[in-house]
Amino acid sequence: MTAMPMREVVPGVYQLGSAFVNWYLVEEQGQLTLIDAGFPGYWPHFVHVLSRLNKSFNDVTAILLTHAHADHLGFVESARRVSGAPVWIHEADVEHAYQPENRPPDGIIYNLWRPFTRHLFTSAVAHQALSVQPIQTLQTFRDGAKLDVPGQPVAIHAPGHTAGECGFLLPNHNVFVSGDIIVTMNLKTGRQDGPQLTPKKFNSNDIEAFSSLTQIEQLGEVKLLPGHGEVWSGQMTDAVYHARQYRYN
Repeated sequence: MTAMPMREVVPGVYQLGSAFVNWYLVEEQGQLTLIDAGFPGYWPHFVHVLSRLNKSFNDVTAILLTHAHADHLGFVESARRVSGAPVWIHEADVEHAYQPENRPPDGIIYNLWRPFTRHLFTSAVAHQALSVQPIQTLQTFRDGAKLDVPGQPVAIHAPGHTAGECGFLLPNHNVFVSGDIIVTMNLKTGRQDGPQLTPKKFNSNDIEAFSSLTQIEQLGEVKLLPGHGEVWSGQMTDAVYHARQYRYN
């Protein structure tokens, strides 16, 4: 799972990760918010990125989690220890952040016969996906919380993928970091098919995941930064419409 080059999506918002999973950095007034953290094996890439930005661990002043799956918890605990930054997560996913499920999700297990999913799984294991460290200290928020951290993100709770699945609207940047509420890559085939839900077996409650699309439908025109897949730009009404139609096909 080769790391992708750092990409500045809009001024002060950076996309990082690999061909399979994304994580993000937001810079404001010289300070950084880390949003998600890929797999634990991405840690050296994180250190390299800080160096490229001429930043130190002390410049990371907040860590946000969209949800508590291994491909988002990643190296968060290491980053928390060295930076001292608080880790924020929706209250419904706290238990899984304290006690990560270091096993492949059902969606992976059921699709290991697919070449793309098998490649994703073997690469994830190579980057320590089954040995995520528990987060030792957490701060929680609820739906609609405006967090006083770099980027001034607004938390939008859209459960279904997990009970605490959230996205973060960055109003000063017209950016929506969607986590796995809505993605742009098909996790069974690897195709970049545009806005869509994660496949049914990847969700803790697929019916709820579909229903939760209404939570993000009226965000207006944004750059959509998903947990998996390419950045997408446009009206969120169009993104949600595409996701609904994609599920029916």
